[in-house]
Amino acid sequence: MKKIKFKFFLVIVIFLFYFLTFAGKVWFDHDDFDFLFFSSQFSPNELLRPHNEHFLPVFRLLFFLEYSLFKLNAQFYFAVSILLHIVSILLIYKIVFYITKKDFWAYSGAILYSINATFYESIIWITSQQTLLCGLFLLASYLTYLYFRIQKKAYQLYLSCFFSVLSAFSFGIGLIAPAFFFAMSLFDKKSTSKARFLYFLSSLISFIAFFIFSVSKYPNLNHIFSLKVFAKMAVFFVTGFTQGLLNRFFWAGFTPSRVADSDLLLMPILTIAVFFIIFKITWSGRKKKKDWFLDISLALLTLLPYAVIALSRFPGGFKGAMAERYTYLPLAFFIIFLVYELQLICKSTQLRFLVIFFICWIIITQTIYLRIKAFTWLKQPEQSKIYMSYLQGQIIKGLVNQNCTIPLYINTRPDPCLRYAKILSVQKID
Repeated sequence: MKKIKFKFFLVIVIFLFYFLTFAGKVWFDHDDFDFLFFSSQFSPNELLRPHNEHFLPVFRLLFFLEYSLFKLNAQFYFAVSILLHIVSILLIYKIVFYITKKDFWAYSGAILYSINATFYESIIWITSQQTLLCGLFLLASYLTYLYFRIQKKAYQLYLSCFFSVLSAFSFGIGLIAPAFFFAMSLFDKKSTSKARFLYFLSSLISFIAFFIFSVSKYPNLNHIFSLKVFAKMAVFFVTGFTQGLLNRFFWAGFTPSRVADSDLLLMPILTIAVFFIIFKITWSGRKKKKDWFLDISLALLTLLPYAVIALSRFPGGFKGAMAERYTYLPLAFFIIFLVYELQLICKSTQLRFLVIFFICWIIITQTIYLRIKAFTWLKQPEQSKIYMSYLQGQIIKGLVNQNCTIPLYINTRPDPCLRYAKILSVQKID
C-alpha cells in the first residue's frame, strides 16, 4: 500500500511540475502545423505518409485523435505528452525493480528519468510525442521480454513483439526495436525458437514498411560502404552518445561542441573506455554470473538509436547527432544500465547515501537547466501563436490572397497562408 501511495505521489508531482511550469506557454510550432493540416483532412493515405525519414502511422493516429478532441487547445496535447512520459517513468521503475528486486533502485531509476534538461524538446514540443511513443513502446517491449525469458508465457512474447512493432511505427529510431530483439534472441540462451520466429516476423514487417514508405529519405545509404563515409557515420553516432547523452546527463549545462576531424579516433575510444571502466568497477559483483543479457542489451539499446540517427541525419552535419529529442530514448536505457551497475557495487548503507546525494544533485541541476532551456525555446511557439492569431483575423475578414506565404520562422517552408484556413477555422485562438 505504501508503494502504491508513493508511486501515486511521484506521478502527481511530475505531472504538476511540468504542467504548472510550462502549460500556459506551450503552443504549436514548425512541424506541428503539418500534422494539424494532415489531421484536418485525415485519410488512410495520410496515415501512411512518411514525415521526412520517419514512418510513423502510430503517432499520426494519436495526433488525429488529439486533433479531433482538442482542436487548437495546445495545453491538452501537452498534458498527453506529460502522461506518455509518466508511463515511461513507471516502466523504468518496473524494469529496474524486476532486475534488482529492490524498491530503492527502482525509484532511483524512475526519479533520474523524471526530469532532464533535454526533455524540453521531447515533452514540450508537441511533434516530439513521436519520440515519447517510441520510447514508451520500446520500454514496454523490453519489460515483457524480460518477463518472458523467465516465465515463458506466450502472451508476454506476443506483447513484446507487438510493442516492438508499435515502437518501429512511432518514430524512425524505433526501427531498431524488432531487429534488436530478433538479434538478441539468437544469442540468448533463455530464448525459444518461437520467440526467434516471431521477432524475425516483426522485423520483416517493420523493414518492409520502411523500404516501401521511407527508404527514399535516406540518400546516403548508397554511400554507406565507402570507408570514409562509414567512419564519419560511426563517429556521428558515438558523438551523440558521448556529447549528446553522457555529458548532458552528468553536466546539465553542457553545450555540445563542434566535432573535429581528430575526434574520428577519439570518440570511439572514449566510448569503449567508458563501458570498460564500468565493467571493471562492477566485475566483483558479476563474476559469478553467467547470464550477460542485461549488460549487453542495455548497453546496445543505449548506443544503437544513434546508429539509426546517423543513417538519416549524417548529411546535415554532426549537430543532428546531438538534437535533444534524440536523447530521450537512449537516456532511458542508459539510466537503467547505470542503476543496474550501481546496485552491484553499492551494497552498504553509506554508499547508498552517496547514491541519494548523486540523484539529488542530478535532479536539482537538470531542473534548473530544463527551465532555462525550455523558457528560451518557448519564445518561438509564442511568436507562432501571435502570428497565427493575426492570420486568423485576416482570413475571417477575407484579406488574405493567393500570394500570401507563411513566414519561415513559423515553418521552414514558405507555405501559402490559405493552406492554414481550414485549421484556423475550427477554433478562435485566444
